[in-house]
Amino acid sequence: MRLGYFTPDYTAYEDLLTTFPSIDPVHIELTAAHKFKISPAELAERAVRVNFAAKQKLTIDSLTALGVKFPGDPRGTFYAWGDVSGLPGTLNTGEGFMRAAFGHRVLTVPGEFFDVNPRRLRTGESPLKSMVRFSFGPPRANLEAGLSRLAEMVRAVR
Repeated sequence: MRLGYFTPDYTAYEDLLTTFPSIDPVHIELTAAHKFKISPAELAERAVRVNFAAKQKLTIDSLTALGVKFPGDPRGTFYAWGDVSGLPGTLNTGEGFMRAAFGHRVLTVPGEFFDVNPRRLRTGESPLKSMVRFSFGPPRANLEAGLSRLAEMVRAVR
């Protein structure tokens, strides 16, 4: 995990070399964090944020290239809500997209599943009919494989 670099004064550098003669980067980063009063928990949290930010960007960029539109940036979760109304064929609804994705071993959740309509007082189609919830929480290798399979799915319908 590399969060960045710091330029220590000579005594701090000497401390690092004395403490860790093999220059193990993980230990140096933890020592640097200690020198700057960053707790190991904060260091781990920053690493998680960097990791999820990269996976979020990968997800949104990949799906945008397929024609999925994102009305806003995800904030605070590992989900991205995409509008699939511009996709071809049966992929242009959340449920149609989900069913097609199942055939490619990818799980997505239609926006309609999150529509709150107590006692069905609102009539007509759900305003979330064309929305899909995509997760960028899985390990990166799984995420890349799933995005690749979704790309194959969309290309096959075009």
